[in-house]
Amino acid sequence: MTNARLPRALAAASLIIVTMVAFGGCTPGMKRMLAGEQSKRQVYLNLMTPEQAATLRAMEKAEVDEQKRILYVQEIGVYQQWAAAPEDTKQHILKKRVVEGMKPVEVQMAWGPPAAVETLGDGTGEPAGTTIPAKEVPPAEVAATEVPAEEATAGAEPSAASAAAGSDQTIIWHYDPSTSGDATTYGRSVKFVNNRVVEVEQ
Repeated sequence: MTNARLPRALAAASLIIVTMVAFGGCTPGMKRMLAGEQSKRQVYLNLMTPEQAATLRAMEKAEVDEQKRILYVQEIGVYQQWAAAPEDTKQHILKKRVVEGMKPVEVQMAWGPPAAVETLGDGTGEPAGTTIPAKEVPPAEVAATEVPAEEATAGAEPSAASAAAGSDQTIIWHYDPSTSGDATTYGRSVKFVNNRVVEVEQ
């Protein structure tokens, strides 16, 4: 091989090595990231309060036995929420997809808690058009913001009384805020009517 061809050969070899590392030598976590997917661990974190997430991360840092970490996730009720999701919904969640028909808790598993919650319908306890910064609502309770207090459970169905009254409960979860002056816009939004996704904007 001539000296003129050597740099090109080395560049080609380097490209092959980089490609092998990127697509063949990745860890499972790296492969999921490249595919736009998330792990069940991230799903659990999406449902946790900051305090709960800090506890789990501290356990991981201290190399606490995996079985004990799993027990912790079960004790705080996060695992049960994941286990209750239908299998096809779980696949959407792992791929970070939000689709029509999802419950709020399932959206939170996929995308995490919203940056803001906007109320549009009756039964929310807030005037129509009110936008509440999500940081004022604990993550574990965000999924319940669109139902009356007596039904404030993640994934709860509207009460028979509410349905009989014909009052649609409508909220919008906003994600990826961007502020310019006094105006705030959002990169992604999910609209719920009666506890089900009816529209996704992203």
